[in-house]
Amino acid sequence: MRTFTGIAASPGIAVGKLCVIDRRRAAISEYTIAPEAVSSEISRLHAAISATRDNLESLKSRLTISTGEDHLFFIETHLLILDDERLVSETAAIIETWLINTEAALRRTLNRYQDFFSGIDDPYLRERISDVETVIERVL
Repeated sequence: MRTFTGIAASPGIAVGKLCVIDRRRAAISEYTIAPEAVSSEISRLHAAISATRDNLESLKSRLTISTGEDHLFFIETHLLILDDERLVSETAAIIETWLINTEAALRRTLNRYQDFFSGIDDPYLRERISDVETVIERVL
């Protein structure tokens, strides 16, 4: 048995399966796209966000049936992050400006968010970057 510690999303003790994801290892290839491919890349971005939203909604429905709605605020938070127009607009602007693929543009957007959150004084709020990272990893 191994014990893991970290910043809790909610109070209490949890017992169950654990999936450790090392985001530093996620290899994202960056490549240049042709100017005429920009709209296609932005469509890919919208499709990936939509698929992620559908996946989270499905997960939320399954958990609501098995656990009730009391502890689903983390999924609601992730859905709100997906609905943030800045996530889409900033990523689309990176695609248009740098003529790069969607995955690389999302990684750059995440880097911007990480820089912003690292400057927040409040430790709890600073750690909320983990929610943004989780959502973007799901989209990727």
